[in-house]
Amino acid sequence: MRYKVAEDYRQSMMLICLFKVFHDAGITYFEEYCADSCVNEQDFYYEYVMDALQNAAPIVEQTDGLYQKYGYNEDDGVNIWAFSSKEMQEYYKIARKLHRLQGCPKKENMHIRKIEMKMEGIRGFDSYNFDYGIGNKRKKARLELLWGFEFMDEAVMCLWVVRVMELFKEELPWLKEKYRRARHLKRSQGKCKGGSRHASHR
Repeated sequence: MRYKVAEDYRQSMMLICLFKVFHDAGITYFEEYCADSCVNEQDFYYEYVMDALQNAAPIVEQTDGLYQKYGYNEDDGVNIWAFSSKEMQEYYKIARKLHRLQGCPKKENMHIRKIEMKMEGIRGFDSYNFDYGIGNKRKKARLELLWGFEFMDEAVMCLWVVRVMELFKEELPWLKEKYRRARHLKRSQGKCKGGSRHASHR
């Protein structure tokens, strides 16, 4: 009995946390579908969390190609979903352009390394039942999550996905400004070199 009460309390607190994080991120899933009932209807906790996960990012994919990429099929007891947003995709695109513009194409891209370290830093949980990777970095980057059918980490995964998408919203303007400045500097240097060449021929 005590375990049941404690588990019900834990689930209620997790749903409240999900509700707040979604609300702060401007995701209206909970307000639109279950604001009045989700905290009190413990029998539907799994359904609420899985539905929330499907709404945790603007772009959510579950395809055969994901299973093939990681060497699984749908009968292996593994979920594989991909999450993305236009901000995430644009961040990786600009990061590659900026990296080339700065003249270091063979070195590790520090702009991508930086954002991926921040993603890892806000994860906030560890589990043997979970793994992830960043797919399609060259085109339409996405966060790819793998986890077992055993229902353990879906709620904290959902929180992390929302926070990752918010992170890209926050970081993208800074990266755009860096790219703008780098392009301006590159053009200025090109004009200076051109002026020097003309002067030497006189």
